Amino acid sequence: MKFIEFKEWQLVDQPSLRHQFEKWLELQNDEPEVWKSCDIQAAGIELLLRNHSNDIHQSCLTIATVRFNEELQNKGIFKSLLNYLVQNSPWEIIAIEDVNNPILLNFCKKNGFKKISPMYSTSLCINKRNLKRFPVAEFSF
Repeated sequence: MKFIEFKEWQLVDQPSLRHQFEKWLELQNDEPEVWKSCDIQAAGIELLLRNHSNDIHQSCLTIATVRFNEELQNKGIFKSLLNYLVQNSPWEIIAIEDVNNPILLNFCKKNGFKKISPMYSTSLCINKRNLKRFPVAEFSF
């Protein structure tokens, strides 16, 4: 299986995260069996997304990295991001890899995320139909 890293934007005015995510999803249709990652950032948020994860034997939306600038933390933006990703992901499974933040780990467990496998104890996943919609503002980044 081939692996493609998606880094297209080197612009002064970066498009929104939503726009970058939508463009990455368009690439999924070209070669759906190819592993693709997408390193996107805008407005103080950095994401590394992939269409696969270890020990999940089907394509899935994987949040491999998520970073928020300090002023964006604890404002419901991650919940808003999850709402957006669940609504727009073509895959049934949402995974978050290497959750080392104890607050995020507790949040994931409280909301039904399960360990992907004993081998990856800090990587979690959930079927998107089992993830509740969070009552937060629409994701606008």
